[in-house]
Amino acid sequence: MPKASSTVNTSRAHRDLIQQLATLPPPIIVGAADPVDVETRVEHVRNVYVAMVTYLHAVITDTADRLPGARIDQEKVLTALWDTTDETSDSVLRDLERAGVRFHLAAAA
Repeated sequence: MPKASSTVNTSRAHRDLIQQLATLPPPIIVGAADPVDVETRVEHVRNVYVAMVTYLHAVITDTADRLPGARIDQEKVLTALWDTTDETSDSVLRDLERAGVRFHLAAAA
């Protein structure tokens, strides 16, 4: 059963992501980049990545918590949902059903 506060948590995660991204403008490189410029940009990319992964974790976990099915393989569910972040997956619903999610039963209820 999903937590009642999960919608609040995903909304908070979204707000936090936007706020973090607003404070992380890419460093300006003037002329040819030197090693310090590259290191500064790498740090920027890492900070943006951490903010995005934190947000994705909140949304994916909330989605997984809300899926219907009595015998869900949580590891497969999380893998299927995370896979959507690095590929175009038209098969995510099929992958979730293989993990035990039963969308057709939830629609009938």
